[in-house]
Amino acid sequence: MFARLIAFVATLVACLSLPATAQVMQSSTTADLNHRLGPGTQYAVIGVIPRGQWVQVLGCTNPVSWCQVSYANRTGWASASYLYPRPGTTPPIPLPTPVPPGAFPPSFPAPVFPPGAFPPPVFPPPDFAQPPYPGQPGGITVVGTFTSEGIECPTMRGDDGRLYTLMGSLGPFGPGSRVRVHGRLAEVSFCMQGGVTIDVQSVQPAY
Repeated sequence: MFARLIAFVATLVACLSLPATAQVMQSSTTADLNHRLGPGTQYAVIGVIPRGQWVQVLGCTNPVSWCQVSYANRTGWASASYLYPRPGTTPPIPLPTPVPPGAFPPSFPAPVFPPGAFPPPVFPPPDFAQPPYPGQPGGITVVGTFTSEGIECPTMRGDDGRLYTLMGSLGPFGPGSRVRVHGRLAEVSFCMQGGVTIDVQSVQPAY
């Protein structure tokens, strides 16, 4: 009889400590949680709520440290530290559901151009499509005119229409001179134009 009176008084005191704005919510236990007779470790354990179980939160102390919860048709008290979401806090906002592609039209539709609005790009033919270089076996001989088109190396425009960059001595010849150049194709070139570079071995006038 005396024990029942103590339990009734403890429950009455705990209820009086609940905030006036308490409302029923649901939380999940984050550990095996003691279900106690009152809001504190000094109260007797009436059961254990397994981890991951949902409980109904009827109210909490102020500040929120203990909450009165209902589990398995029994009402008791549990530590608020092991309830998620913790009463008195805002649960995390769930991520939005991804919108499937094509659900909404694009804000700015892509422009549509009529056929032939832009001419197709024109690319120069690759080197391998051009006729082979003239010259002796193991070397190359080109007839043409020296030009001033070079950036870092002298250049000549061959009679075949190609622009050649030259490495080596050109003797007394300069831009405008019509010459016959003999040499070898340079494996490594520092001329900025790229393309074909001749390592000059001899330069002779051409008529």
